[in-house]
Amino acid sequence: MASAAVCAHADVTIGGVFDVGYVSDKTPSLTTRKVDGSFSDLSRIVINGDMALKNGIKAIFTVETDFFNPGIQSANTGSFANGEVQAGLTGGFGTIQAGRVNTATFFNTLFYQPYGTAIGSGFGSYTNGVVRYDNSAKYTTPSINGFKASALFSAKNSNSTVNGQNTSGVTEFGLSYNNGPLSVGFANLKNDVVPLATGNNNNDSFANLGATKQYLLNSLGASYNMGSGLKLMALMDSQKADGGDTAQRSHTALSAVYVTGQNQFSGTVGTFKDKTPAVGANGSSASYTTLGYDYFLDDKATSAVYARYTTTDDKTLRYGGGATYVGSYNTLAMGYRFGF
Repeated sequence: MASAAVCAHADVTIGGVFDVGYVSDKTPSLTTRKVDGSFSDLSRIVINGDMALKNGIKAIFTVETDFFNPGIQSANTGSFANGEVQAGLTGGFGTIQAGRVNTATFFNTLFYQPYGTAIGSGFGSYTNGVVRYDNSAKYTTPSINGFKASALFSAKNSNSTVNGQNTSGVTEFGLSYNNGPLSVGFANLKNDVVPLATGNNNNDSFANLGATKQYLLNSLGASYNMGSGLKLMALMDSQKADGGDTAQRSHTALSAVYVTGQNQFSGTVGTFKDKTPAVGANGSSASYTTLGYDYFLDDKATSAVYARYTTTDDKTLRYGGGATYVGSYNTLAMGYRFGF
C-alpha cells in the first residue's frame, strides 16, 4: 500500500485488489469458460485520505474504482470512482459520512460469510444485492464496550419525468458488537421505491423485488473465533416487498473457515426460499454448497492463489433475471489474487 503526504497535514493511501483467473460455469443449458477477474475478490483501486483538524477531529475521504462486477459477471465499464465515494469527519463523537456510502447491510455480507460478493457467495442471485446508495449520509457511533450503531439516509426525489433523475428514499439502521472472539451485526433497511413510470436511478437496487412502493430488508450475521485457526459464521437475511408482485424471500448461509500456516480452507452451505406468487403456487427454493481453498503468498494474507467450487440445486426457478431453468448450476474457478 502506497502512502504520500499531499500537504502539511494530509495523508493519502492507495490500495486495492487485482484478481484474475479461469472459470468454468455450467448451467442446465450452457457451459461457459473464460479468463476474467474478481472470482475470489472484487478487483478495485481504493484511495483513502485523512487530515488532522482541531480538537481530535479528522477529515476523511474514500474514492473507490471497481474494474469488474462481482462474481462471474462482465467487466465493469463504468467510469473512475464508480464504487464507494464518501467524505466526512471522524472523532470522539463517531463518524459522519456523505456521498455514496457503504451500508451496514453490505458489511454483513462481507463479514459473515467467507466469499464476499464473489463466486460461492450467492450475492445478487440468492442473497440480497444491497451495497450502497447515491446521495446518502451516514452516522456511526464510537465503539462503546464493543457496541456500535449506525443510521443511513438517502432522500427520495420523485418529481422529475426524466429517466434517471429520481432517487428512491432509503433509511437504514445498523447495530454491531465486536468483542473478543464474538462478532454480531444487524441491519434494518427500508427503500421507498420511485415508480418505474417516472424513471429510477441506482437507489432502486437489484433487491427491490419488483416493489411498487417499498421493500424492507433485515440482515443478521454472526461469527465466532473458536481458536486454533477455526472460525464459524452465519448470515441470514429476509426481504419483503409490496405491490403487484408481492414478494417475500429469505436466505441463510452457514460457513466455516480454517487457517493453518499459509493454507485456508472454507465452506458454506446455503438455502434460499421465495414466496413470490409469480414463480408458482408453492414459491421457489434452492440450496447451494461452496468449497474454497487459498494458499497465501504473503504474511498479511492479502495475496494468494485460490480455487473455488460451488454447486446449486435449483428446485424451481432461478432468481436473477433472464432465462430460468430448474436443475443444477456448477462453477469452478482458479486464479491469483494480489492485494496491495
